[in-house]
Amino acid sequence: PKPNEIFVAYNIIWRLPSPEKPLMVSISMSRSCLPASAYIPLFKDYLNINGTVGLCLHKAIFNEGDAQRVAAWIELNKALGAELITIYYQKVTQEVENVIQYYANQGIVEALDWKINISNKLVYNTGQLGTIQDCFYRNFNRFKYMAFYDIDEFIVPHRHATWQGMLKVIDKPWASYFEFYNSFWHDVGKIIEGSNITKRGCSQLKTPVFFKRTNRTANLPPTKRHKMIVKPQLCYHIDIHNIKSQVKGYRRLWVPEVVGIMHHYRQKDYTMSEKQTEDLSLSRYTEAVMKGLYQKFCD
Repeated sequence: PKPNEIFVAYNIIWRLPSPEKPLMVSISMSRSCLPASAYIPLFKDYLNINGTVGLCLHKAIFNEGDAQRVAAWIELNKALGAELITIYYQKVTQEVENVIQYYANQGIVEALDWKINISNKLVYNTGQLGTIQDCFYRNFNRFKYMAFYDIDEFIVPHRHATWQGMLKVIDKPWASYFEFYNSFWHDVGKIIEGSNITKRGCSQLKTPVFFKRTNRTANLPPTKRHKMIVKPQLCYHIDIHNIKSQVKGYRRLWVPEVVGIMHHYRQKDYTMSEKQTEDLSLSRYTEAVMKGLYQKFCD
Protein backbone atom coordinates (compact mmCIF):
# COMPACT_ATOMS: atom_id res chain seq x y z
CA PRO A 1 0.00 0.00 0.00
CA LYS A 2 0.99 3.61 -0.63
CA PRO A 3 1.17 6.10 2.28
CA ASN A 4 -2.29 6.89 3.72
CA GLU A 5 -3.88 4.32 1.39
CA ILE A 6 -6.87 2.49 2.89
CA PHE A 7 -8.15 0.54 -0.12
CA VAL A 8 -5.77 -1.71 -2.08
CA ALA A 9 -6.07 -4.32 -4.83
CA TYR A 10 -5.40 -7.99 -4.04
CA ASN A 11 -4.69 -10.98 -6.26
CA ILE A 12 -6.43 -14.06 -4.84
CA ILE A 13 -5.50 -17.42 -6.37
CA TRP A 14 -7.09 -20.74 -5.44
CA ARG A 15 -7.58 -24.23 -6.85
CA LEU A 16 -11.07 -25.19 -7.98
CA PRO A 17 -12.44 -28.27 -6.18
CA SER A 18 -13.87 -29.63 -9.44
CA PRO A 19 -13.27 -29.18 -13.17
CA GLU A 20 -16.55 -27.28 -13.48
CA LYS A 21 -16.08 -23.52 -13.65
CA PRO A 22 -18.26 -21.50 -11.27
CA LEU A 23 -20.34 -18.58 -12.50
CA MET A 24 -19.56 -16.53 -9.37
CA VAL A 25 -17.56 -16.74 -6.14
CA SER A 26 -17.68 -15.39 -2.61
CA ILE A 27 -14.64 -14.51 -0.49
CA SER A 28 -14.13 -15.09 3.23
CA MET A 29 -11.20 -14.60 5.61
CA SER A 30 -12.33 -17.53 7.78
CA ARG A 31 -11.97 -21.29 7.30
CA SER A 32 -15.64 -21.63 8.13
CA CYS A 33 -16.41 -19.31 5.18
CA LEU A 34 -18.43 -17.09 7.50
CA PRO A 35 -18.88 -14.24 7.17
CA ALA A 36 -18.51 -14.15 3.39
CA SER A 37 -18.56 -11.38 0.85
CA ALA A 38 -21.32 -10.73 -1.64
CA TYR A 39 -21.20 -12.97 -4.70
CA ILE A 40 -18.72 -11.83 -7.36
CA PRO A 41 -19.59 -12.82 -10.96
CA LEU A 42 -16.75 -14.24 -13.07
CA PHE A 43 -16.14 -12.97 -16.59
CA LYS A 44 -15.56 -15.19 -19.58
CA ASP A 45 -12.26 -17.07 -19.77
CA TYR A 46 -10.89 -17.06 -23.32
CA LEU A 47 -9.22 -20.41 -23.87
CA ASN A 48 -7.65 -19.74 -27.27
CA ILE A 49 -5.15 -16.96 -27.95
CA ASN A 50 -6.49 -15.45 -31.17
CA GLY A 51 -4.90 -11.99 -31.02
CA THR A 52 -1.32 -10.80 -31.30
CA VAL A 53 -1.20 -7.49 -29.37
CA GLY A 54 -3.75 -5.95 -27.04
CA LEU A 55 -3.45 -2.71 -25.05
CA CYS A 56 -4.50 -1.86 -21.50
CA LEU A 57 -5.07 1.75 -20.53
CA HIS A 58 -3.57 1.05 -17.15
CA LYS A 59 -5.19 3.90 -15.23
CA ALA A 60 -8.89 4.75 -15.38
CA ILE A 61 -9.78 7.95 -17.25
CA PHE A 62 -10.90 10.21 -14.41
CA ASN A 63 -12.50 13.67 -14.60
CA GLU A 64 -11.69 13.81 -18.32
CA GLY A 65 -13.51 16.33 -20.52
CA ASP A 66 -11.37 16.43 -23.68
CA ALA A 67 -13.08 14.06 -26.10
CA GLN A 68 -10.62 14.77 -28.92
CA ARG A 69 -7.66 13.90 -26.72
CA VAL A 70 -9.18 10.48 -25.97
CA ALA A 71 -10.05 9.91 -29.64
CA ALA A 72 -6.54 10.87 -30.80
CA TRP A 73 -5.01 8.46 -28.27
CA ILE A 74 -7.18 5.64 -29.59
CA GLU A 75 -6.48 6.48 -33.25
CA LEU A 76 -2.69 6.50 -32.81
CA ASN A 77 -2.78 3.20 -30.92
CA LYS A 78 -4.85 1.68 -33.73
CA ALA A 79 -2.15 2.79 -36.16
CA LEU A 80 0.60 1.37 -33.95
CA GLY A 81 -1.04 -2.07 -34.00
CA ALA A 82 -3.44 -2.34 -31.06
CA GLU A 83 -6.04 -4.98 -31.94
CA LEU A 84 -8.18 -4.27 -28.86
CA ILE A 85 -7.85 -1.45 -26.34
CA THR A 86 -9.30 -2.03 -22.87
CA ILE A 87 -10.33 1.30 -21.35
CA TYR A 88 -11.49 1.97 -17.81
CA TYR A 89 -13.23 5.26 -17.09
CA GLN A 90 -14.87 7.08 -14.20
CA LYS A 91 -16.52 10.51 -13.98
CA VAL A 92 -16.06 11.60 -17.59
CA THR A 93 -18.16 14.05 -19.60
CA GLN A 94 -20.90 12.82 -21.92
CA GLU A 95 -18.73 13.83 -24.90
CA VAL A 96 -15.88 11.60 -23.70
CA GLU A 97 -18.27 8.72 -23.01
CA ASN A 98 -19.71 9.12 -26.51
CA VAL A 99 -16.21 8.89 -28.01
CA ILE A 100 -15.42 5.74 -26.02
CA GLN A 101 -18.72 4.18 -27.14
CA TYR A 102 -18.05 5.21 -30.75
CA TYR A 103 -14.85 3.15 -30.79
CA ALA A 104 -16.43 0.34 -28.77
CA ASN A 105 -19.04 0.01 -31.52
CA GLN A 106 -16.18 -0.38 -34.01
CA GLY A 107 -14.81 -3.28 -31.97
CA ILE A 108 -11.44 -1.63 -31.27
CA VAL A 109 -12.30 -0.66 -27.65
CA GLU A 110 -13.64 -2.62 -24.70
CA ALA A 111 -15.05 -0.01 -22.31
CA LEU A 112 -15.47 -0.62 -18.58
CA ASP A 113 -17.02 1.88 -16.19
CA TRP A 114 -14.62 1.75 -13.22
CA LYS A 115 -17.24 2.43 -10.54
CA ILE A 116 -15.12 2.36 -7.41
CA ASN A 117 -16.26 5.83 -6.22
CA ILE A 118 -13.39 6.15 -3.76
CA SER A 119 -11.40 9.32 -3.16
CA ASN A 120 -7.79 9.38 -4.39
CA LYS A 121 -6.90 10.19 -0.79
CA LEU A 122 -7.96 6.66 0.13
CA VAL A 123 -6.88 4.66 -2.94
CA TYR A 124 -3.86 5.18 -5.16
CA ASN A 125 -4.52 6.82 -8.56
CA THR A 126 -8.22 5.88 -8.84
CA GLY A 127 -7.37 2.25 -8.12
CA GLN A 128 -4.62 2.01 -10.73
CA LEU A 129 -3.06 -1.22 -9.47
CA GLY A 130 -6.49 -2.84 -9.47
CA THR A 131 -7.08 -1.62 -13.03
CA ILE A 132 -3.78 -3.12 -14.17
CA GLN A 133 -4.46 -6.54 -12.64
CA ASP A 134 -8.05 -6.65 -13.86
CA CYS A 135 -7.00 -5.80 -17.42
CA PHE A 136 -4.11 -8.27 -17.34
CA TYR A 137 -6.23 -11.24 -16.30
CA ARG A 138 -9.21 -10.15 -18.42
CA ASN A 139 -6.97 -10.41 -21.49
CA PHE A 140 -4.69 -13.20 -20.26
CA ASN A 141 -5.78 -15.74 -22.87
CA ARG A 142 -6.77 -13.31 -25.60
CA PHE A 143 -3.39 -12.06 -26.81
CA LYS A 144 0.18 -13.24 -27.23
CA TYR A 145 1.41 -9.80 -26.08
CA MET A 146 -0.14 -7.05 -23.95
CA ALA A 147 0.99 -3.40 -23.73
CA PHE A 148 0.38 -1.30 -20.60
CA TYR A 149 0.54 2.49 -20.41
CA ASP A 150 -1.35 5.72 -19.70
CA ILE A 151 -3.48 8.21 -21.68
CA ASP A 152 -0.47 10.49 -22.33
CA GLU A 153 1.90 7.70 -23.42
CA PHE A 154 2.63 5.54 -26.48
CA ILE A 155 5.14 2.78 -27.23
CA VAL A 156 6.42 3.65 -30.71
CA PRO A 157 8.56 1.39 -32.95
CA HIS A 158 11.40 3.13 -34.78
CA ARG A 159 12.45 0.45 -37.26
CA HIS A 160 9.00 -0.99 -37.92
CA ALA A 161 5.57 0.49 -38.59
CA THR A 162 3.72 -1.63 -36.03
CA TRP A 163 4.24 -3.47 -32.75
CA GLN A 164 3.64 -6.76 -34.56
CA GLY A 165 6.56 -6.17 -36.91
CA MET A 166 8.84 -5.04 -34.10
CA LEU A 167 8.00 -7.92 -31.74
CA LYS A 168 8.47 -10.51 -34.46
CA VAL A 169 12.08 -9.36 -34.76
CA ILE A 170 13.08 -8.64 -31.14
CA ASP A 171 11.32 -11.48 -29.30
CA LYS A 172 13.57 -14.05 -27.62
CA PRO A 173 12.64 -17.46 -26.14
CA TRP A 174 13.82 -16.31 -22.68
CA ALA A 175 11.98 -12.94 -22.67
CA SER A 176 8.91 -12.54 -20.46
CA TYR A 177 8.43 -8.83 -21.12
CA PHE A 178 9.90 -5.93 -23.09
CA GLU A 179 10.87 -2.68 -21.35
CA PHE A 180 10.92 0.60 -23.29
CA TYR A 181 12.90 3.69 -22.27
CA ASN A 182 10.83 6.74 -21.39
CA SER A 183 11.18 9.99 -23.37
CA PHE A 184 9.47 13.32 -22.63
CA TRP A 185 8.30 15.34 -25.66
CA HIS A 186 8.43 19.12 -26.12
CA ASP A 187 6.72 21.80 -28.21
CA VAL A 188 9.31 23.92 -30.03
CA GLY A 189 6.89 25.57 -32.46
CA LYS A 190 7.02 22.89 -35.15
CA ILE A 191 4.13 20.68 -36.31
CA ILE A 192 4.52 17.32 -38.03
CA GLU A 193 3.63 17.69 -41.68
CA GLY A 194 0.09 16.66 -42.56
CA SER A 195 -1.43 17.43 -39.16
CA ASN A 196 -2.01 21.18 -39.62
CA ILE A 197 -5.74 21.64 -39.02
CA THR A 198 -6.01 25.08 -40.66
CA LYS A 199 -5.20 23.49 -44.03
CA ARG A 200 -7.87 20.81 -43.72
CA GLY A 201 -11.03 22.88 -43.29
CA CYS A 202 -12.41 21.51 -40.02
CA SER A 203 -12.46 24.31 -37.47
CA GLN A 204 -13.67 22.21 -34.51
CA LEU A 205 -10.77 19.76 -34.75
CA LYS A 206 -7.52 20.34 -32.84
CA THR A 207 -4.07 19.10 -33.79
CA PRO A 208 -3.23 16.24 -31.40
CA VAL A 209 -0.50 17.15 -28.92
CA PHE A 210 1.75 14.34 -30.13
CA PHE A 211 1.92 15.95 -33.59
CA LYS A 212 2.85 19.32 -32.06
CA ARG A 213 5.80 18.10 -30.00
CA THR A 214 8.76 17.19 -32.17
CA ASN A 215 11.65 17.33 -29.68
CA ARG A 216 12.30 14.66 -27.07
CA THR A 217 14.67 13.64 -24.31
CA ALA A 218 18.13 13.22 -25.83
CA ASN A 219 19.68 10.96 -23.17
CA LEU A 220 17.05 8.42 -22.21
CA PRO A 221 17.20 7.44 -18.50
CA PRO A 222 17.10 3.65 -17.98
CA THR A 223 15.34 3.79 -14.61
CA LYS A 224 12.57 6.42 -14.89
CA ARG A 225 8.95 5.87 -15.92
CA HIS A 226 9.62 3.17 -18.51
CA LYS A 227 6.65 1.11 -19.76
CA MET A 228 6.35 -2.37 -21.16
CA ILE A 229 4.82 -4.98 -23.42
CA VAL A 230 4.40 -8.33 -21.66
CA LYS A 231 3.84 -11.96 -22.56
CA PRO A 232 0.79 -12.73 -20.39
CA GLN A 233 1.47 -16.46 -20.22
CA LEU A 234 4.87 -15.84 -18.60
CA CYS A 235 3.91 -13.20 -16.02
CA TYR A 236 1.86 -13.27 -12.82
CA HIS A 237 1.81 -9.81 -11.26
CA ILE A 238 1.99 -6.59 -13.29
CA ASP A 239 3.08 -3.33 -11.65
CA ILE A 240 3.09 0.20 -13.09
CA HIS A 241 6.66 0.17 -14.42
CA ASN A 242 7.76 -3.47 -14.17
CA ILE A 243 6.80 -7.06 -13.43
CA LYS A 244 6.60 -8.13 -9.79
CA SER A 245 6.62 -11.87 -10.50
CA GLN A 246 7.03 -14.07 -13.56
CA VAL A 247 7.61 -17.69 -14.57
CA LYS A 248 10.96 -18.91 -13.27
CA GLY A 249 13.74 -18.87 -15.83
CA TYR A 250 12.41 -15.94 -17.86
CA ARG A 251 13.49 -12.31 -17.66
CA ARG A 252 13.11 -8.77 -18.97
CA LEU A 253 14.39 -7.62 -22.37
CA TRP A 254 15.41 -3.97 -22.59
CA VAL A 255 14.50 -2.63 -26.03
CA PRO A 256 17.26 -0.50 -27.63
CA GLU A 257 16.38 3.11 -28.37
CA VAL A 258 16.94 2.60 -32.11
CA VAL A 259 14.25 -0.12 -32.13
CA GLY A 260 11.52 1.66 -30.15
CA ILE A 261 10.85 3.94 -27.18
CA MET A 262 8.02 5.12 -24.96
CA HIS A 263 6.70 8.58 -25.91
CA HIS A 264 5.48 10.59 -22.91
CA TYR A 265 3.36 13.71 -23.51
CA ARG A 266 2.70 15.28 -20.13
CA GLN A 267 -0.03 17.94 -20.34
CA LYS A 268 2.29 20.31 -18.48
CA ASP A 269 5.60 20.31 -20.33
CA TYR A 270 7.77 20.63 -17.21
CA THR A 271 11.04 19.13 -18.51
CA MET A 272 11.83 21.69 -21.24
CA SER A 273 15.26 22.35 -19.73
CA GLU A 274 16.54 18.83 -20.44
CA LYS A 275 18.85 18.05 -23.36
CA GLN A 276 16.68 17.48 -26.45
CA THR A 277 16.83 15.99 -29.92
CA GLU A 278 14.38 16.29 -32.83
CA ASP A 279 12.42 13.13 -33.62
CA LEU A 280 9.78 12.94 -36.39
CA SER A 281 9.08 9.22 -36.03
CA LEU A 282 5.32 9.81 -35.68
CA SER A 283 5.10 11.31 -39.18
CA ARG A 284 4.36 7.88 -40.67
CA TYR A 285 1.07 7.76 -38.69
CA THR A 286 -0.25 11.23 -39.55
CA GLU A 287 -2.53 10.22 -42.41
CA ALA A 288 -4.18 7.31 -40.54
CA VAL A 289 -4.73 9.28 -37.32
CA MET A 290 -6.08 12.44 -38.98
CA LYS A 291 -8.37 10.40 -41.23
CA GLY A 292 -9.89 8.69 -38.20
CA LEU A 293 -10.36 11.98 -36.33
CA TYR A 294 -12.03 13.58 -39.37
CA GLN A 295 -14.46 10.69 -39.66
CA LYS A 296 -15.43 11.12 -36.00
CA PHE A 297 -15.57 14.91 -35.65
CA CYS A 298 -15.90 16.41 -39.13
CA ASP A 299 -17.88 14.09 -41.46
